[in-house]
Amino acid sequence: MKRTAEIKKTLCVGANVMDANIIKTIVRLFRQKYEKTCDEEDGIIISIDKMTNLTNVISKDSCHIHFTATFQAQTVKPEKGLVVSFTPTLILPKGIFGKLYDSISLFVPDEYIKGWTFKGDRYVSNESENDSENESTDSENKTITKDHEVKVMIHDIKFNTTKYNCICKLV
Repeated sequence: MKRTAEIKKTLCVGANVMDANIIKTIVRLFRQKYEKTCDEEDGIIISIDKMTNLTNVISKDSCHIHFTATFQAQTVKPEKGLVVSFTPTLILPKGIFGKLYDSISLFVPDEYIKGWTFKGDRYVSNESENDSENESTDSENKTITKDHEVKVMIHDIKFNTTKYNCICKLV
């Protein structure tokens, strides 16, 4: 899910940044403004790794400088059909909730958890109930709790201004 992308963004600054360290300042300001942000086109920008092009234009009123940068960034963008793993934050009869990178909410509704039964604070595989007499069964693979990662496939995605909401199916 993590990938390197080339992104073009703009930044408007005051004339006070014009000094001997202008390039370092502009790179720092781009990182402050765009790292750890999320938009529908680029996904979540995890980190800005390298600036490949930097141009500027002084505004007509000479009060601001508009910088346009093309940079390589590590991004994360959920896609339908993508298989991801996450640790559940909430397990309810209605489904399993979790997050990735604080901007991707994952929900596995109970209708996509076929073959599992909700018991208190966990889901238990219906297979493990049938295998209860067998001492050698690996119970960790047959139970979903907040302590174990869950592997899911993204079924549907909705972008909501600053984050992604994903409906998933249990794999």
